[in-house]
Amino acid sequence: MKKKNNSNQFGFTLAEVMVAAGLIGVLSLAVVNMMSNINRTSKRASQVFNVQQETQRITGILSNGDACKNTLQGIDIGNAPNYSTTQDVPAIKDANDDNIYTIGKELGAGPDTVNVNSMQVRRYFDPKTGTYGSLQNYTVGAVPFTKLEAQLLITFRKGTVGTSDDVIKKSSVGSIDITKRISMMVVVNAAGQIQSCYSTADEFLDSACRNLGGTIDGVDGGCKDVKLTTLKTTPDTSITNAVTIGSSDSAAIGDAGAANAPLRVKLGSASRYLSVDDSSIQTNGGPLELNPFGRVQVGGGAGSSEISNGTTAPANAPLKVMGAGSTFMAFDENEIQVSNGTSTGSLHLNPYGPSVTIGKSQEVAHLNLYGNLNIGDPSSTITTTRVINLYDGSYINFLSDESVKDDVAVLDGVLDKLERVKGVSFVWKDTGRKDIGYIAQDLEKVFPEVVERDPETGLLNVQYTKMPAVNTAAIKELKRENDELKFRVNLLMNALCNGEDAHKYEEVCSIPIAPLE
Repeated sequence: MKKKNNSNQFGFTLAEVMVAAGLIGVLSLAVVNMMSNINRTSKRASQVFNVQQETQRITGILSNGDACKNTLQGIDIGNAPNYSTTQDVPAIKDANDDNIYTIGKELGAGPDTVNVNSMQVRRYFDPKTGTYGSLQNYTVGAVPFTKLEAQLLITFRKGTVGTSDDVIKKSSVGSIDITKRISMMVVVNAAGQIQSCYSTADEFLDSACRNLGGTIDGVDGGCKDVKLTTLKTTPDTSITNAVTIGSSDSAAIGDAGAANAPLRVKLGSASRYLSVDDSSIQTNGGPLELNPFGRVQVGGGAGSSEISNGTTAPANAPLKVMGAGSTFMAFDENEIQVSNGTSTGSLHLNPYGPSVTIGKSQEVAHLNLYGNLNIGDPSSTITTTRVINLYDGSYINFLSDESVKDDVAVLDGVLDKLERVKGVSFVWKDTGRKDIGYIAQDLEKVFPEVVERDPETGLLNVQYTKMPAVNTAAIKELKRENDELKFRVNLLMNALCNGEDAHKYEEVCSIPIAPLE
């Protein structure tokens, strides 16, 4: 209480001053604690907001089916029927298979910093009801798959990586970890390994696909076997057509183009497209390919007839390819004929191109045949063949029967002629390929029968199949010379080894005398 002092003034006692100082200290401490709690609460709010933003971003990334597949494919979540194993997820990846979130990644800056402490995936389980999420079993072909509801658990730890628990608790209120759960649909195989994901877009596709009567490929999520039908205009009547395409504004394909054709088929961003009307198919540029990797059936119904030995029969062949005027090429199941309706014509295969391929596509060989090959007419000279490749033990027979030959004579004196022929190595100018062989001009001088001039190019060709006859004659000449030499050597050996001075030639005489044939 106040009281007068000796100076007739009022004041406080020492006890009162000490009590007042204590109260001020308590109040100051309360204010400090309150400010600390406000800072910790504010920091927690920033961290929670940061976690919420990052969770939304992760959800957006995984909503892309490819990103989800890149993130989870191959992770084993356990065997049927529960698929109850929880597995670590190394990284959250985008559609390009790039790592976006990894363990230990720090997110945010300053007081709102958090880091990714763990990421796990498991089948969705509700602890309140003790039940797992939805599950659907199906097969693709004979391979079993299961579509189920999964859950991605991401634990964010407050602060930077390595911050101690005590520091985190002092700087932010609440738990040191914040766990977020993201639900998704995944496809697993019989071993429980995740194969693909079903995003929100995939769910819409599923619904649209089923409404169109199609089926969903469980592995890649694609829609297959869509069925389009036309509604009956009158109840209880049969449908005469399944799908009608076009309208009263549609126009037939003509020389002026196909802008208003009933149907246009376009692939991706390419400028080319296919137009279809009631009787024509037309591309806006480039060739039209019909079932290039499969079979195409043309004709065979009423009105078609086979090509026969006649001039007008091709007119009703199952397939006709029209040319200028009335000329056309007719096809049936095993014949090709050129005709103009009244007379036949010649058939040319790739007359202005470098090669012809028969029976198989994308081959480097000039001609591939899977059957017998007859070249030329037996009564005429066979034209020169540039390259023939034979596979599967195939071979070529050349007519060589004695009954078809006159003036048969044994080749003689070929060794002297071969002395004037060089075996050479060389490089082809057009291909740069290294090769070996003869110079045709050299052979022409001594063996003109094995050289032929191309009437169109004037270049010389060598008939290498005739050279074995020359080589055989040369070998026989060498054998005759060899036999003569052996005979002479034997005479000399007998003279040396059986004479008075034989002891001088013991080393030579120890060599066996070559027998004469």
